[in-house]
Amino acid sequence: MLKIKLLLFISLFSITLFGQENLNKYKYILVPNQFEFQKNAGDYDLNRLTKFLFKKYGFNALLSDETYPEDLAINRCLGLTAQLRKQSSLFKSKIKVELVNCYNEVVFTSIEASSKEKDYKKAYHEATRKSFQSFNGLNYNYQPNEVKNQVVQEQVTVEKVEEKPKEIEDVVVKNDKIDKKNNHLKVTEINDETFIDEALESILLYAQPIENGFQLIDKTPKKVYVIKETSMKDVFIVKDKNGILYKQNNEWVLELYHDNQLVKIKMNIKF
Repeated sequence: MLKIKLLLFISLFSITLFGQENLNKYKYILVPNQFEFQKNAGDYDLNRLTKFLFKKYGFNALLSDETYPEDLAINRCLGLTAQLRKQSSLFKSKIKVELVNCYNEVVFTSIEASSKEKDYKKAYHEATRKSFQSFNGLNYNYQPNEVKNQVVQEQVTVEKVEEKPKEIEDVVVKNDKIDKKNNHLKVTEINDETFIDEALESILLYAQPIENGFQLIDKTPKKVYVIKETSMKDVFIVKDKNGILYKQNNEWVLELYHDNQLVKIKMNIKF
């Protein structure tokens, strides 16, 4: 009996360490306004309860319709999306918590807790609170990983230039291929033909649906980018480019980091 208890303790201790190691890499928890089993956003006041419980255990949690901090808006992979999974039987309501990263991978799963309450709100609240017992002892503490959490592209030379009172502000590109009449291109000074060619090809792209996102092709047709959906509307992760694509003022904007300098390109995409 003692051996069984010892083995259980070791197993639980290992799971706790594993969960802590993974969760400490993430700065934010995003709580959807509507879980899959809810008919309407905010049903049973369950979403706000979930946010409250994450904050109780030391996480920086926010609802998906709240204004995102600047670093999260730039790098969606700083956050995990929380999901409540429900299973119900004739006499019980069962809930467990899953945390999903920006690549749609589940990195943490809580215990599955249950309630025998007949009232749905009471049952969901009780089961959710019980499931959060999995976060006891994790001692969550965000530990930034500068290499992974910084959006980095291939090495380029970036220089600051004086602002010019033209339609293309703070833009000086040392390459004869750049058409300065093109108002869609907005980058800092870059001496890298490969990246410049990519930026030029990206000005007019066509979106073709693929699993969990789109591939963006030019007129050739040539695949230029693959973008993956996120939990946010009109915000995509650019696969293998460590960047994001989002809609701002009815325009698509691609953001990448180059040597700690933010590069923005206005895109013309047809979906």
